[in-house]
Amino acid sequence: MRSQKPIIRIGELLLFSVAIGAVNLFFRENPGFFRGSFNPFLLLALIVAAYYGKYYGLLSLLFSAVVIALPIPLAINLFQPGTWGLSYWFDLGSLALVPMAVTLVSVYILGLIRDAQAGRLTKQRERVRLFSRQKGELLKQKRVLQTINQELEQRVSRQQDSITALHSDIQELYSLNLDKALETILTTVQRFSGASVISIWEVHPESRDLHLVVNRGWEEGASRPTIVSVENSIEGWVLRNNTIFSVKMLGQYENLRQMDRGHNIMTFPVAAGRKIWGVLNIANMPFAKYNIYTEKLITMILALAAPALERVVEYAAVVTQAEMHPLTGLPGFAQFFSLLNNTLQRARQNKETLSVLILELNNFDALLEKYGRENTLKLVSQLAGQMVIVSRNKARLFHYKDESQIALLYPNLDYDGASLFSLEALSVINEKEWTLNEQIVNLEVMVGYASLSEEQLEAEGLLQIAENILEMQKV
Repeated sequence: MRSQKPIIRIGELLLFSVAIGAVNLFFRENPGFFRGSFNPFLLLALIVAAYYGKYYGLLSLLFSAVVIALPIPLAINLFQPGTWGLSYWFDLGSLALVPMAVTLVSVYILGLIRDAQAGRLTKQRERVRLFSRQKGELLKQKRVLQTINQELEQRVSRQQDSITALHSDIQELYSLNLDKALETILTTVQRFSGASVISIWEVHPESRDLHLVVNRGWEEGASRPTIVSVENSIEGWVLRNNTIFSVKMLGQYENLRQMDRGHNIMTFPVAAGRKIWGVLNIANMPFAKYNIYTEKLITMILALAAPALERVVEYAAVVTQAEMHPLTGLPGFAQFFSLLNNTLQRARQNKETLSVLILELNNFDALLEKYGRENTLKLVSQLAGQMVIVSRNKARLFHYKDESQIALLYPNLDYDGASLFSLEALSVINEKEWTLNEQIVNLEVMVGYASLSEEQLEAEGLLQIAENILEMQKV
């Protein structure tokens, strides 16, 4: 819900006073409720002053005074002619003078306290914005230092089989693009094994077949099958037994010799999390690389890739079934909620952390009115792309309940990490120069977040916490 306009708020105050006045008609012997110990007219003014400030509190008191002085006696005389005369106002004055004076002073004091708190909150927000900008400057310096450090690392470590290169390849798997992830696995395995002919196969449980997904080094027009049986192939044997095949095993096992087609030097099971997703097969590699060290190295690479591949496969399944937004290319809320439920359940089982973040473009309506829906949504798409960079491809992005909102599902991130990520995201947004139609645009972005805790919250509860943080920023 967005902040109310003053005219709407004033109308609501008047409506409340009129409603209390209507109730007062049922207690005609107590006009204005000044004869009892409870006066809703005065209580309303105190509540309004504490919540909205002194001016709205005084205005509410004025509305109540007008309603008590004019509409109530007129309405009473309409139902019971001659009931009230000039004595109504004399009696009302003697009863209401002290309570109204005390309430007036109380409203002013409460309003001052509320306005002072609002002023402090505004100053704190300005300080946060200042810290965000300062952090953006520090990030610029950090990038420069990272560039220099990367150059020094390359000078010191130029060897091909480096841990740094392996780390970079594994990070690429978090792009949430299945084709790109599989290509990255092939590239990494080729770098460390020298394989010239390599392929990855995906199992289709319903047909008990393995289907070729991606390959390197296959000659065009080569008569090689792209679908093999799980039961009668070395790839299937590796899959069924969840074990590694090496060509030297042909001399030991007769059943493997019967399944051999001459296309398997080394074959490895490929896991997506704890589930065996398919196999990786090397059909040709240098003899010098065919050793136990290479075998262990490829096993390690696939083990490191398994958690990332699980996320990619799960995301690909959701996106395949989803209707992508035609302008931003993001899946919708339904897909986000479904994936959140599954991820939440797995995180609890594995005792992992999980965070949900909601980014809202607060000036979305103003941009919409000025630049149109298509251009504004392109800006939302750019914002989503920037969040992919900030999260280092670890967060999954969706549209939330509104087009101006982006939801991030961020596994392995706790509450403190979500808070730091929010600050980093705001810094990047403030630092970046956003343009539409060659005009610089200011993005007013708010972030709400929630994390999996010891409380057994369901998806709805987790999202409610993040939404509450968003709403608190709009008060």
